[in-house]
Amino acid sequence: IARRAVRVLGTSEELRSLVKDAYGSTGNPLLAAALNDTGLVHKSRGEFETAAKYLVEAIQLYEGCGMKKHASTATALHNLGVS
Repeated sequence: IARRAVRVLGTSEELRSLVKDAYGSTGNPLLAAALNDTGLVHKSRGEFETAAKYLVEAIQLYEGCGMKKHASTATALHNLGVS
């Protein structure tokens, strides 16, 4: 399981980097989703402070996109609350 988590984390980090390079780092709900996913991987590894960092950044990006009341923002807030 630990090796799988490392692979998933690497894939998540790569996705985040690709989205950021392709679409920029501001006003981008795709990047917010990638940050949320990265946060969840860190959470599953017990790295709660790192998970919280990614989840907070995802929430801020969603809100910056005008998605304050969107389901994706609510999901990221939930993920932060349980991490």
